[in-house]
Amino acid sequence: MVGQGAVRSAALSADLTAADGSAQVRIDYVLEGEASVADVELLGFADATAEELVVDGRSSVLRLGTVSGRRRAAELSLTAPDADGARRLSLRYEVTGAVEHDEGRVRVRIPVASVSFPPAADAPGTVFSASLRLPSGWSVTEAFPSGLTRVAESSYEVGLAVVPAVVAFRARNDGRRVPGVPAVLSGVAGVILLGLGLAGWRHLRSVAA
Repeated sequence: MVGQGAVRSAALSADLTAADGSAQVRIDYVLEGEASVADVELLGFADATAEELVVDGRSSVLRLGTVSGRRRAAELSLTAPDADGARRLSLRYEVTGAVEHDEGRVRVRIPVASVSFPPAADAPGTVFSASLRLPSGWSVTEAFPSGLTRVAESSYEVGLAVVPAVVAFRARNDGRRVPGVPAVLSGVAGVILLGLGLAGWRHLRSVAA
């Protein structure tokens, strides 16, 4: 790699409405620094993986070779910087096996095509953002990164300070709304605090008596 680079921002969008369990993914990078070449990597999770990427503005696809295990990578030449010094990179790919169904339960894994640069030193708090389009009727119960929020019917978003290797979540598609792990833990914490408060109140009453 020539020079050094950094990630200013990475915006991912994924459409999960296909009936075959695949995800159509696009990620738009804004890069800075002197680097003119980058390694693009993608780590497969379970059956969820992609073997080639479409680079916007180029006629040929970028095939990812196996590096080790489920990790795939390829070297990519970057475009010349814009007037503001930023290099822009847009990648599109299909993740096969992104969705697993188990009766009314759904598990989704979306591997993120990442570049071999760290976040920019003066980057804003949210470097990575993801926007997900889900089939109608799905209800998310827990997710990674945490904080996946419903912003519209069948549309969810999340932000993170770094680019993760995967965006993953569990959901239901049978209309049932089951609390996820964060909600359960919050409920347990609330019960514990209530119990401690009650014990303290009883102790104070006994001292006063």
